[in-house]
Amino acid sequence: SVPGMGMGSAAELVPINQAPHGGVLVAQVSTADPPTVTLRAQGWADDTSQALLYEFTYFNPQLGAWRALMADPAARNTLVVPAPLVTARTVCTFKVRVTDALGAAAAASTAAVILPVAPSTAEAEAIALELGLGDAPTA
Repeated sequence: SVPGMGMGSAAELVPINQAPHGGVLVAQVSTADPPTVTLRAQGWADDTSQALLYEFTYFNPQLGAWRALMADPAARNTLVVPAPLVTARTVCTFKVRVTDALGAAAAASTAAVILPVAPSTAEAEAIALELGLGDAPTA
């Protein structure tokens, strides 16, 4: 301390934004024709009262890469998409990234078995283009 000067202290409470928590991702594969995958991000909670954003992706080991299932994160926690196209029984990993309004994020993943189906001509063309095989064969 300095002679003739008083001592003092200060404190400031800084709240920390917690990431969303407590949730899981559930995947349900339909046997419809064509098959679909329903993804549900259930039970997520956050310390803000604002909507959470959900972003769904999947990893297909036959392609060896993660693929986005939506263009941008959205406030809906359920997504129904066509099942990934596979050539053999394949375990695909699905993931959801949950983000709050202040940018804190958490993730959950689950796996689902995808069975092969014969692709339509349009799907075969899309697969060929995605794999970089150039022009797809025409019927």
